[in-house]
Amino acid sequence: MNFGHVIFESLYFGTPVICSGTTAWDKLDEFNASWNIKLDKSQQYVTLIENLILLDDDSYCRYLKGCKVHLDFLKNEKDIIKNNLLLFEN
Repeated sequence: MNFGHVIFESLYFGTPVICSGTTAWDKLDEFNASWNIKLDKSQQYVTLIENLILLDDDSYCRYLKGCKVHLDFLKNEKDIIKNNLLLFEN
């Protein structure tokens, strides 16, 4: 099972994600499309969620736009497309 597809689906629908530091999606924060927190940093998860609750619409919209920017970037990455197609061969 590959949970990375769930992350992609969330981004596709404009929903930023909270990821552990152990996923292949470690560059999402560069696009303002997610947050990466190590699994053993539980207080960071709590703090992040508390801060997200307080975001105003403009601030949250930056993350929604970040999802789109990152997906546009992925569409142009030939290796990513090729590697995903390989998942479904055989």
